[in-house]
Parts: sequence; structure tokens; C-alpha cells
Amino acid sequence: MAVYIDEDEYESHILAVLTSKLNFTDLEKSFSLLGKISESKPAILLDLSDAQLVVTQAEFMALIEHWFSEHQPFVRTAIIYDPLAQKAQINLFETKNLLMGGKVRMFTSREKASEWLTAQSDGNL
Repeated sequence: MAVYIDEDEYESHILAVLTSKLNFTDLEKSFSLLGKISESKPAILLDLSDAQLVVTQAEFMALIEHWFSEHQPFVRTAIIYDPLAQKAQINLFETKNLLMGGKVRMFTSREKASEWLTAQSDGNL
């Protein structure tokens, strides 16, 4: 499992990049770590675009449930994903976010995701 977390690159949010093959346990540990670190800043930019998510839909849904019960509505989150390889998982995240009224948005580029988080922190929606 490869996880890179930078709390200093951006003033308004934490950058977390997950790469390589990630199974349920890997993602669960990463999400828990992000939850603990997010206490220092109110937003996370989570880049999954280079990760291979090796989880079933049920496992991913369990991760999403945990994310929303533990971290939402406290943490604004921008998720960067690969639209070809991860669309099914991201659709689950988007649906849950819609139902929960969460502060999660999905992007395919780091620049757009960072712009959204910065605008949110500045109050420029």
C-alpha cells in the first residue's frame, strides 16, 4: 500500500494520494488515518486516480458508510478519481453524499479539486 500525505503543501487542506493496489484493509486504514489527521485542517484532497481499488461493491459501501458516520459533515472532501477504472465506486460515493447532504465532491483533476476546496475555505462557493 502506498499512501502519501502532505499537510503543508496547501494552506486550506490536506493532500492525500493513494496509489498501488488497495484492498479493503488498506483503504480502511487510510481512511482512519485521514480522519485523525483531518483534525488539523477542515478539508481533504483525496487522490485515488492512480490506485487500483481491489474491493467488492459491498466492501466499498462499508467504507463509505464509515466515512460518512465518522468524518461527515465535519470534513470537506474533494476526491480525484480515474473515470474509466473507478466510476462504479465513485458513483456509490456520490449517491451516499447526495443522500447524506455531505461535503464531498468528485473530480478528475487535482487542479479543479484544489480550486474547489480553496474557494470553499474562502467562502467563494
